[in-house]
Amino acid sequence: MKKVTQLILSGALVIGIFPFTGNTSQAAVTSFKDVPTSHWAKASIDAAVAKGYFKGYSDGTFKPGATVTRAEFAALLARVAKGTPDTEQTNVFKDLTGHWSEAEVNRAVSFGFLKSSDYPNGFKPGTALTREEMAKWLSSG
Repeated sequence: MKKVTQLILSGALVIGIFPFTGNTSQAAVTSFKDVPTSHWAKASIDAAVAKGYFKGYSDGTFKPGATVTRAEFAALLARVAKGTPDTEQTNVFKDLTGHWSEAEVNRAVSFGFLKSSDYPNGFKPGTALTREEMAKWLSSG
């Protein structure tokens, strides 16, 4: 139980510290106009961006206080997952066709972080991630 609690708390910390999207064409940018040098999480944000876990928004912002969406968290999980899944899933959710997160959500499904059967009415990528979803995804992958 202690490991599960630590995992959930770690995930909550990630949610609180690192809002993100993959919706950008910028390379590993570590200078976001809304993350000043004095920001308490700047060093952590820079390190995570340098590793490719987060990309920021196309307008040059990071939005450190924003709500994290399903698409954003699925993208994070897909980016930090090591190795290659046994089976590559494609076209898992019809409402993701052409969405910036489509490939990363499919990869997260391939790794077992989330199940398409949990979202019979579509993934709805812009929906705010709940703590329950975060805990379930972290414990499933």
